[in-house]
Amino acid sequence: MKRMIGQCLREKDPSTYNRLELFWNKEKKRRFAHMTIETALRLLTIILVLAWLAFMLLHAVGYQWPQILGLEG
Repeated sequence: MKRMIGQCLREKDPSTYNRLELFWNKEKKRRFAHMTIETALRLLTIILVLAWLAFMLLHAVGYQWPQILGLEG
């Protein structure tokens, strides 16, 4: 029967296996936090792009169109 690497390590050096298991569990939590940060940054980017597009639209309506239509004072 084929043995897994974790089983071999557990038999040879249980303390090392325990440290590796703790490290792996901490990394799982960090990866989750990292994904949360990635999602927040992606959302922030989308919000900033939408705000920039809204500003450009307001600028076009408020500044460019009166010039095009000859409504300057």
